Amino acid sequence: RPDKEGDTPPDVDPLTDPAAAPLRRFIRRANDRLESLPELLYRTELDRALFGSGYWEPVLSTDRKAVAELYHIPTFSIRPTTPKDAAGRKRVEYQQAYPGSSTTARFVDLDATDSSDAGRIVALMEYNPSSRYFGDVTYSGAIPTMLLDDQALMYNLSFFANRGLPAVILEIRGGDVTPEVRTQIQNFLVSEFKGNEQVHRAMVLPTGDKEIEIHVHQIEPTVREGSFRQVRGDCRDEVVAAHEVPPVLAGVPQQGRLGSGGEKDALKAFMQLVVRPLQERVELAFNTRIAPLLSPGFGIQLGALSLDDPASVANLITALGQAGVDTAPLVATLDLPGVAKSSRRRPTLSKAGAAGAALATLRAAVGEIQQAAETAVAGGVA
Repeated sequence: RPDKEGDTPPDVDPLTDPAAAPLRRFIRRANDRLESLPELLYRTELDRALFGSGYWEPVLSTDRKAVAELYHIPTFSIRPTTPKDAAGRKRVEYQQAYPGSSTTARFVDLDATDSSDAGRIVALMEYNPSSRYFGDVTYSGAIPTMLLDDQALMYNLSFFANRGLPAVILEIRGGDVTPEVRTQIQNFLVSEFKGNEQVHRAMVLPTGDKEIEIHVHQIEPTVREGSFRQVRGDCRDEVVAAHEVPPVLAGVPQQGRLGSGGEKDALKAFMQLVVRPLQERVELAFNTRIAPLLSPGFGIQLGALSLDDPASVANLITALGQAGVDTAPLVATLDLPGVAKSSRRRPTLSKAGAAGAALATLRAAVGEIQQAAETAVAGGVA
């Protein structure tokens, strides 16, 4: 990657260039816990999705000019604080403390001018219009819906646990039973009669008096097939939408409804509208805060999920090459079978125009082939 916008990227292969060796080692093992960089990125983004904030702890070298290790700090253990410096100005610091532990740790921002022994931290937060120190979550608007769904679920659980309605009424005529028998009845009804596992159980009630009659009146509970099914279905759809996931990718059937397209179209939209912007934010944070302290001039670029058949794309690129189109920049950005990754050199700034032209030609060729195939199928051609 260029050091700043407008610079020409180095015409080197990041996978083999010696200058990028520290970054390559760092990606495989980011700390002494043997955690890889992809693991750290996943955990940080999971925290940011759940709590609105994620945190990295970069451990600096002795001269404080390089990052030696990188750790993920669980969000639930971090609390932002705003102490005042000697001049009375507030500054943001972070305190780490696990529940039930009296041990705390102090952190300051990675770029802060602080000569103390405080740890360094990089905070990644979702924008929150009501707070500078705590991030917001995308699903905040659906929290009441989640509570409603939970209440509906608990109601159904209680319905089955208590058989919905009293199953029987015990009527005692001509007197009263002894205290021992009454206690036996109460214990049975309270502790042994409820629950699906108690179905078809029986109880013997010796009264000891011929004038006392015990009648059992059975009450058939109302069958509530699919209780709250519509409510829970609406809650599910709202929660899925709040998490910005296409319903079809979450396993929600959408036949005949808006957004009921195929999985491939839904996945493509999800990758372009949700995943890729998230990847760009992660790349920007790492390449501006951490990467310069590892291998100046280099950075990471998160891969994209290709939804095209690699063999078909390779055949099309071959045809474009035979037609005189420079496909080298395009090949460098694709994951094609039979092409070693170490041989793919990142295109320089001067090749960006050629890459765009090649990609446009490729898309046009794909459209023509699809149109020809649809015409052939409509005409009954095998």
